[in-house]
Amino acid sequence: MGESMKKLMFLCVMVYCVLMVSGYCKVDKKAELSWTRKVEKFVSHTVVSGDTLDKIARLYRTTKLKILSKNEGIVSQELKVGKKLKVPLSNYQEKLIL
Repeated sequence: MGESMKKLMFLCVMVYCVLMVSGYCKVDKKAELSWTRKVEKFVSHTVVSGDTLDKIARLYRTTKLKILSKNEGIVSQELKVGKKLKVPLSNYQEKLIL
């Protein structure tokens, strides 16, 4: 095995170790190497008549608290029709399998 190949393999092992320690990488039961990272995804929701934060949270499978935390100045009892809300989607993950 050439010197450059050894260096490349060493670098791959080091990256793998860093990812394992940081929690981004794991070995699945099928012995496949995968990287998973949590990604916050958002959707824009325009408030319509009759909307409440509870209804919106159920619609997007998130929580009222998460919606409030991403939209400063919003009071849950005073949603204005036409207001655009940034709604975080719950537990969205990206997975890369090698």
